[in-house]
Amino acid sequence: MLNGKPDTSGPPEGYERSPIDQVRRWFDKSHKELQEYAAALTEDKVVGEVSAFNPWEKKEYRWPSWQLVTHLVNHSTQHRAEAGLMLAALGHSPGDLDYVFFVQERK
Repeated sequence: MLNGKPDTSGPPEGYERSPIDQVRRWFDKSHKELQEYAAALTEDKVVGEVSAFNPWEKKEYRWPSWQLVTHLVNHSTQHRAEAGLMLAALGHSPGDLDYVFFVQERK
């Protein structure tokens, strides 16, 4: 969902082989759009419906907004845990990944 419109662009070209700067640009764009979405949330929008278009399946999905936000947080936690596990297996623990530590470090 991009500013109320489905984002049908899919991942950036060459995503699987992108140099780190392309991955960072894609991450920065995605993060900025997420911040804009969160900043615009109201009580009505939280219970309202959102949609997303999957370009690979050519299918649109719809959910209550609060469910999508819950999924986003949960899914992000999964990815952090997987990345942390891989780093730890290589002898490079990422340290504390808990949100409370993240918030505390930002103060």
